[in-house]
Amino acid sequence: MLRCGEHLFSEVDSDRRVSQFGHTHGEKTCPTSYVQDSEWERTSHLPQVVSSALAATLAAQGFRRADLGPGGRDVTRLAGSSASLWTDILLDNRAPVVEALAALEGRIGSIRASLEAGDLPSIRTALQSARALDQGE
Repeated sequence: MLRCGEHLFSEVDSDRRVSQFGHTHGEKTCPTSYVQDSEWERTSHLPQVVSSALAATLAAQGFRRADLGPGGRDVTRLAGSSASLWTDILLDNRAPVVEALAALEGRIGSIRASLEAGDLPSIRTALQSARALDQGE
């Protein structure tokens, strides 16, 4: 576990980002973008929670990892991370993670409502807007 300022995150997350961003904090190196902008609650912590929630939902419905297609395996991979490690990280970063979860819940709720209404344009817009991440927009 690595503490950067007041935030905790896993050493694995740090190692992954240090090659792109670097900021020395004591004897540890912390990603500059994390230290300055505290974006990790959205770019690392939120995906961890989403992966864990999806994996738990699928398991409760009787699915096993072997039942999942490539997308399901990709999205639920993070769910295999240490629960004790992530409990500490999430609690230490509680407020921004809760804020990020609320934003995601709003988007999921909107997609669910569009599906229930059979609103093809809204569904398409939601899926197209998600592609902006891959296109760097």
